[in-house]
Amino acid sequence: MSGVVFMMDNSKMELNKAVKEVGEMKETGDFKKYIDEIYFPFYKNFVQFSKITFEYPLTVIVGKNGSGKSSILHALYGCPLNNTPSKYWFSSATDPIQDGNGKNMSQSFVYSYHDSGIYNQVIMKRSSRPGTKTKRRDPDYWETDKPRKKYRMQIMKRCPPIEWNNLYIDFRQELSAYDKFFYFGDISGLKSATKQEFVRAVSPQLQRALDDNEKIYRVNGREQNQKSVTLSNEELHFISKILGVRYVAGKLIRHHFYRNWGDTALVTKNDLSYTEAHAGSGEFAVISLVHQLSLLKKNDSRLIILDEPETSLYPGAQQRLLEYLLKIIKDTRSQIVISTHSEKFISSLPDCAVKAIRYNDDLRETEIIDGCSPTSVFSELEVTRTGKCVVTVEDRAAQILVNTVVQSKEEFQRILVRDLSISANSIIKQNILASSEREQWDDYYILDGDQKPDNVMDVDSLTEAQSNDLSFVTPAVERISKKISFPSSKPRGTNSDNLSNDPIKLNAMKKYLRFFKGHVQFLPEATPEDVIWDENTLKQYIKLAGSSVALDANEKKKTLYNIASAEANTDNANSQQYYNLFQRLCTSWVKRSVCANAPESNSYQAILNSIININTQFENAHR
Repeated sequence: MSGVVFMMDNSKMELNKAVKEVGEMKETGDFKKYIDEIYFPFYKNFVQFSKITFEYPLTVIVGKNGSGKSSILHALYGCPLNNTPSKYWFSSATDPIQDGNGKNMSQSFVYSYHDSGIYNQVIMKRSSRPGTKTKRRDPDYWETDKPRKKYRMQIMKRCPPIEWNNLYIDFRQELSAYDKFFYFGDISGLKSATKQEFVRAVSPQLQRALDDNEKIYRVNGREQNQKSVTLSNEELHFISKILGVRYVAGKLIRHHFYRNWGDTALVTKNDLSYTEAHAGSGEFAVISLVHQLSLLKKNDSRLIILDEPETSLYPGAQQRLLEYLLKIIKDTRSQIVISTHSEKFISSLPDCAVKAIRYNDDLRETEIIDGCSPTSVFSELEVTRTGKCVVTVEDRAAQILVNTVVQSKEEFQRILVRDLSISANSIIKQNILASSEREQWDDYYILDGDQKPDNVMDVDSLTEAQSNDLSFVTPAVERISKKISFPSSKPRGTNSDNLSNDPIKLNAMKKYLRFFKGHVQFLPEATPEDVIWDENTLKQYIKLAGSSVALDANEKKKTLYNIASAEANTDNANSQQYYNLFQRLCTSWVKRSVCANAPESNSYQAILNSIININTQFENAHR
């Protein structure tokens, strides 16, 4: 198939481009239908009113096995009209479902959605029906309910469920016809002595049905197969690209030849043709998924729910599968929600697209962390990424400064400094909060000195009474920031002056303070420019540039930009020219600082001590 083009070397670049384009589509309102949010007043074992916001068109839900990822997918499946979670979650003698929480609250979830610009909000609740003369008994019946204050709904008029086709695929159960029979079928009552013998006996019929697209077999008047489907060149292109192997032809057929209905794929690579009997499970799953998604037309918007699509795929194929799913979003304006353990999925998407699920041993309930950094998620999943200790700073200047100190010592080879290029306020309110909510703390921060609070409470030194007093702990948090949105057991809109009886918020605040004290360091000066400022050194740079730039200690960053501009012989230096100068100044500063009595040595030693502290914590945690 000459039309197949492989982008192996550029796949990461292509993926980053697709991630950006899909995000821009969401920002410009390019989707007619979209689920904005889902939260759970009382649902399974989730913390009451746990919430997920869908800020990006593709959302990944991550967590350990048994954490509740699939339960969220089941609720999402039940959102559109005529669907119900009971298809996947139903009561039985061995697994009974509790109807309510004993406080007049049924099993329920609330979701909000946009449809052609109109905002709606719907409550779905489980409402067991005992059965009547006209209606059969249904212990797993779900229905919409009128808005009530106890559900914390924003729209107090009854809205209809979203009318939207959805596609739900559980890849752990996406078995081929052959696998269903060979691993789970039986041959009782058949003449064949073995499963292999039975397959040999019926395979000629299967082959003829594949060869003839119109061939239908019948037994006692019952159809044994559907018409076979030839895979298009476009389908073969994307199957080839995802799996990294060139496929030149392919067919799919649904049939009953193996005693149960299932799908068979016949594919050709070069001169080799084979069915799923000789293919890997990951190979069949990709063929099936690409075919199902290829049936969607342009702008044929769907809610697509995928349960662990990376199953049996190697990392490179996972990355290219994600790229393909982003293409489907762009072409069809669909919304995709995925449960996954894939490092490739998690690390490639923006933080707002990643939702973590974890069981809280203290609360004995499952929590939802609505937006996480990859570092946070990998620690929760116990994934070692690169063996690196990641230290987050505010901006590029801080990254250059801290990294120059790191490189001055051989023992810091495992430390990787990254900058978020966002405000310190956002880091304190969002990133550090997300880091503190994890079980394993592998995140470290070095912020500019102007962010350093006067004092950070040592939570572990508090008395039991102080530790359990929200009114005592709250002021300690507010010395860091007054606008951190901690999870709470209080209903939205509750008087914030009432600081009693909120165990979820108290627990989150104590975690935050404990994390902040142990994992957040600060530069010894207000800004990186303050740290490396040395007028004698700068005068030499000005002289070499043949310029007369004035040194203004009150405008350090502006002064350095002027020097960079003079070096480049331009009126306004660009960021690359500025940071090139800043790197040289940092290197010079470190060389001077290592001298015993140099004025700079105190600042250098302060940053060095912070890095030593971080490195020691990381090494101890990963012995």
